[in-house]
Amino acid sequence: MNIYIIEASNPIDKTHDTTEIKGLKSLGSMFMHYVTSFDVYSKSDFQKIIEYISSIDADEKTGKIEENIVVHISCHGNTEGLAIGKDFISWDYLASILVDLAECKFSEKVLLAISSCGTSEQQFTAAFNGLDRKIRKSISPPSFVVFFEQETVDWDDALISWGLFYHQLGKPDYTDLTKKKLIATIDLVRRTEISKLAYRRWDKTKHKYVRYPLEVKEE
Repeated sequence: MNIYIIEASNPIDKTHDTTEIKGLKSLGSMFMHYVTSFDVYSKSDFQKIIEYISSIDADEKTGKIEENIVVHISCHGNTEGLAIGKDFISWDYLASILVDLAECKFSEKVLLAISSCGTSEQQFTAAFNGLDRKIRKSISPPSFVVFFEQETVDWDDALISWGLFYHQLGKPDYTDLTKKKLIATIDLVRRTEISKLAYRRWDKTKHKYVRYPLEVKEE
């Protein structure tokens, strides 16, 4: 799996060394992933990195990118959105930025991971669900959006949870992004009681994001 870590840590995170990049790059490589990372300090930095990732070429025969990718966003945030340096990105604006990863060449090839506080009330997937159905039928946003279904998450708990998550994604039989395997992985992490990971899955029939676990209120 190709993992792109985008991290917007604050100055204190840097001096205290409480960032995800170092740990996840090391763990990801040990778990047989291909991992690279980017530090971002502003909204424009973030947009440039998303544009860069979206430049991956599609295969001439299939029209899709050849390998699955994970875009892992690590930053501070709250129920309104994400903090990138002194800038703040609302959930709606995040969706408008990530529309670059909604091209048909990325269909069923992208998993978006958001590691931040406040994601229990995330409205990123709702922004896509709120689009006109004709528009939704013409796009292919990230197949899965994985995040913490809790208001706050400690740095060390997040790191351990993502480490276990990527350990499972690195298994030899995990070559495709499928609902069954993601559910098993989410359940495994939740059973540790370290954190409450959840996901939204893009349903290609309904052309909208649906939720898991089921007890989470649907958007």
